[in-house]
Amino acid sequence: MFWKGGTLDIRDKFSFNYSPITNEEEWQELINKYCTDSEEFILLVKNFDEAKLTTAFVDKQYGDYLRNINGTTV
Repeated sequence: MFWKGGTLDIRDKFSFNYSPITNEEEWQELINKYCTDSEEFILLVKNFDEAKLTTAFVDKQYGDYLRNINGTTV
């Protein structure tokens, strides 16, 4: 995950790259992963250095951190 100091490897073509859900167990696993990832993201944003909010996110072409954080909540 980029926010933890990794690289930005995601591409738009993978935005909806999920396997079909075929049963209740898979559905619950997806919900649990979503909730866990959301809670982790909230903590990362909460503890993010406010001074970095207006700096370039990976590359200037992607805007700043604030733009990208806002983009996840829309």
